[in-house]
Amino acid sequence: MLLENETDGYHPQFVHASIFGVAESGIGGLYGEKSTAVARDLGGGHTENDLRPEFRRLGQPMGWFGTSAERVPDYVAKMRARHGAAAEAILIDGSPHVMIFPNLFIAEIQLFVLQPLAVDETVQHVTALQLKGAPDMNERMLRQTVGSVGPAGFLLADDSEMYERNQVGVTARLPEWLVLQRGLHRERRDADGHLIGDATDEVPQRAIWRHYRALMETAPVTSLEEIRQFLYREARLADEGDYAGWEALWTDDAVYWVPAGDDDPDRRMAIVYDNRSRIALRVRQLQSGKRHAQTPPSSVRRLIANVELLAEEGDELLVGANFLAVESRPRDVVTWAGRSEYRLRRDAGALRLVRKTVTLVNRDRPLPTLAFLI
Repeated sequence: MLLENETDGYHPQFVHASIFGVAESGIGGLYGEKSTAVARDLGGGHTENDLRPEFRRLGQPMGWFGTSAERVPDYVAKMRARHGAAAEAILIDGSPHVMIFPNLFIAEIQLFVLQPLAVDETVQHVTALQLKGAPDMNERMLRQTVGSVGPAGFLLADDSEMYERNQVGVTARLPEWLVLQRGLHRERRDADGHLIGDATDEVPQRAIWRHYRALMETAPVTSLEEIRQFLYREARLADEGDYAGWEALWTDDAVYWVPAGDDDPDRRMAIVYDNRSRIALRVRQLQSGKRHAQTPPSSVRRLIANVELLAEEGDELLVGANFLAVESRPRDVVTWAGRSEYRLRRDAGALRLVRKTVTLVNRDRPLPTLAFLI
């Protein structure tokens, strides 16, 4: 709610009407229906109330600061000395009124940082801007900040009351939806291609929520810990004979390969080279109870170690890991060791196994029966 409010040009005229009226301030007019100021979507959830068109129309140096050039002569003189002819435009345009998504607000002479603590609690930190070598401006900015946006400020206290009231309203969820279509029919592109609307239009609010939605719908970044947990689960399902659970980890285009050497499986023999249908066939054979090489089933436990994210290729992850498996069979105990490479893909929010290559350290030697899921 605070994020939306910072570049909302609709609320100042009524939320802050008391101070604008008694102080005889012209700020309210900047956000009026006749204002030439614009609301802007800067992209990436960043938004702006661009008041420069209105300041330029008025043409008063330092008018953006609520004062005149004569009242801050040292600052104005230094600006003109530093910037020459360009100084007049700078002194008229003033500082930006920009919300940097998600929580940094540049409000002309103040910086705000929004700190969410809970769904119904946010702390708003604020400090006055201070300029090097401009003591006359710094004192004014400090006093204006204290007067406007502290807990007892002429502006922020009323904003905070509106936040509280809106929070109560939102929790009612009747109606469940909030409509943000003010000025939708007036949206247009500026010379830089940014979406803009009139000063009081809800262009910033639509921009913020559009970006938020895009972030929430984007595939989540996969952490190495999530990858480890997937590999551990795949190993456990195989070790414990949960064949249905193990098979469900594979994608429809999966390949399960245990090479006999270092050659291309399309040209050379392999210990295992299963496409998806053959993976299913292997699982059904194990589930049949008639697989003599697994009657009784081997007792297997394996360790997965040295897990590495080797590459990210589009929507797929290439992962490597070492393994050590101990298989206890009726006649002996066999130790298997090697390296596995996994190609993973996120599907419906969960990691799935696209390809698994198991390279045994002793693949070039005679092997005992390998009838369990390695």
